[in-house]
Amino acid sequence: LRHGGDPDWLFSGMIAHPQWQTEEVLVKHLAKLNVAVERGTRVLDMTQDGDSVRVTIENELGKSEDVFKWVIGCDGAHSITRKLQNIPYPGAIHDSNFVALHASFDGLPEELSKVSYSSLTFHKTPEGRSAGLCFAVQTPDDFPRSFLLVLDINDKESEKFYTGERNKYGRKLLRPITPEEAFEIVDGRWYGKDQVKVVPGSIKWCTMFTINSRQASLYRSGRIFLAGDAA
Repeated sequence: LRHGGDPDWLFSGMIAHPQWQTEEVLVKHLAKLNVAVERGTRVLDMTQDGDSVRVTIENELGKSEDVFKWVIGCDGAHSITRKLQNIPYPGAIHDSNFVALHASFDGLPEELSKVSYSSLTFHKTPEGRSAGLCFAVQTPDDFPRSFLLVLDINDKESEKFYTGERNKYGRKLLRPITPEEAFEIVDGRWYGKDQVKVVPGSIKWCTMFTINSRQASLYRSGRIFLAGDAA
């Protein structure tokens, strides 16, 4: 990794690249190969024989069919590709809830302005808060102040976010978290209570999530493959 052309910075740490920027790089590369990415298109059906795969798709122009030699399903944990091939997806949902906050921060130690930085810390926070982890990794936007933070929250901290509803697996559903609520959890787990402040207007992402531990029983069915979270 390199930042600002400084050779002393090479391999000094890790930077998280936002997914939308990764997609932007891939789309530009595909354009050079005369391949267009069609947004707003979804797969409805998929059948195959020994030589090809016939895919029924739907977009704003309606339904159509295309024939391909190969298909790679990179369509996420809810993969329609995997479901159409009846590939089992066994696993479990972990009990813990997590918070992610992507923003710029003031009050960080001066040494962070010289190298890229990532850390995984565990803290016993002040009374009324839980001990927990804080994973911090810098992002290239607004370097070196911008970080992606991921924190776990226990059952007590999760209570005020529960909606009273459950999903099809029986897990309690969470309402959206506000940036202020996220930073209340961050404060005291990272660089000490009241030391670090969020730069106003810098928040790019704030969410709560759970972790699924699942794996497809097959990565290939004939001429159809699974990749990424679909697998």
